[in-house]
Amino acid sequence: MPGTTAYQYGNGETATTAYEGPTYGSISTTLSGGGIYQDKAVAVAAGDTFCASAEVVTAGAGNGSITLTVHLIGGVTESSSKQLVGVPGNNGWTPISACVTATGAHTTVRTQFYPGVNGPAMGIDAVDMHASKAKNGGFNIGGTDWSVGTGGTLTTYGAGVTGNDPFEGARFGAVTGAPVYQEFTVSPSGFEDYCASAYVASYGNSTGAGGSLVVSLITNHFPFPIVTTSQKDFTSLPGGNNWTQVEACASSVKLYDKVRVEIVPAAGTPPLLVDAVDLHPVLDAQSGMNGATHLWNTAAPAFLGLVTGSAAYEGGQSGAVSGVGGAVYQSIELPNDTDVCVSARVSAHTASSSVTMTARQLGQSTASSSKGASLTAPWRPLELCFRLYGHFPQRVGFEIASGTTRVDVVDVHASLVTNGGMSLIRPN
Repeated sequence: MPGTTAYQYGNGETATTAYEGPTYGSISTTLSGGGIYQDKAVAVAAGDTFCASAEVVTAGAGNGSITLTVHLIGGVTESSSKQLVGVPGNNGWTPISACVTATGAHTTVRTQFYPGVNGPAMGIDAVDMHASKAKNGGFNIGGTDWSVGTGGTLTTYGAGVTGNDPFEGARFGAVTGAPVYQEFTVSPSGFEDYCASAYVASYGNSTGAGGSLVVSLITNHFPFPIVTTSQKDFTSLPGGNNWTQVEACASSVKLYDKVRVEIVPAAGTPPLLVDAVDLHPVLDAQSGMNGATHLWNTAAPAFLGLVTGSAAYEGGQSGAVSGVGGAVYQSIELPNDTDVCVSARVSAHTASSSVTMTARQLGQSTASSSKGASLTAPWRPLELCFRLYGHFPQRVGFEIASGTTRVDVVDVHASLVTNGGMSLIRPN
């Protein structure tokens, strides 16, 4: 775009190291509206939802700003944005995300980044865009598409009303008394895992809201349905604009007919705020590591076990990988020229640990992309994006460098963004 400068940098070329893989993108602009974007032709119908995310940083020293916007164009343009200001520099990579729901038909989905005018260059990496099954996950069109349990309330607010601003877009939801949920039918019946995420906070400037994000896979089995669930519980949430991301993934050993995502408020706590709800099927199996891990492979001397209870991130169990020099992985087969993004939560199970999340094409010594982490006890997210070339299986997993690492909510999905890992970048 006019006024925009865009570069690709490799590791070691600047004070900033790529968030994942060997390279990252850097953009700056001298004009309002300047930036970079990518369009994807998609037949969008009313109710369709799309979510985008990335990792951003101020390239070098300083504290810059950047906005991520998802546009639905072709027809009356609809958009949702997330702006970050005071973004840390050097290697202070920060996640950014936004979701938009269509109220009419469109022909194109656009992912766009707007750096601050005349501000420092902004680094971009691990860009993802995918369709979400959760309609109106950003509550930008009120409570449309959400059902409310008996005795509950769902109220939506804009900025400056409750002491909270939306995490993204124009509005957010406030839930009290009973769950709010969406449920949809899967046809034909499915075996795929589903992963959900949301941003949650406490009403106003209070602290203490809590609840659960629940994903359910429902089998219509006479005389009673069989329900497989996984949930992420959370307590003592901060208020103001201190939004917290939560995630859950559910797996089923039976064909299921329906999928449900629920936001469940805890009793006796302040209203639970929610925004940017995302739900989608994933390409890997046993993504939440709940109850079984036999579909994960190990490369010696790796060992994959399970931890339970409070040691787990969600669902009651998490994986625990150990065996320095080994790896735990699944093989994913996809069509040629498919863009894929992977995310997970990791934490040290021992006092400290080191692990690298990798995507590695079968037979290749060089990873398609990788993200390493030196860990202590707190759970932290990892993300990477890559392009699949050829028809060889892609091994997605974790290579162990030291200690024992807990692993959960491993989410492998196709992305609508080409070159999300920023191995090639140019202004448009």
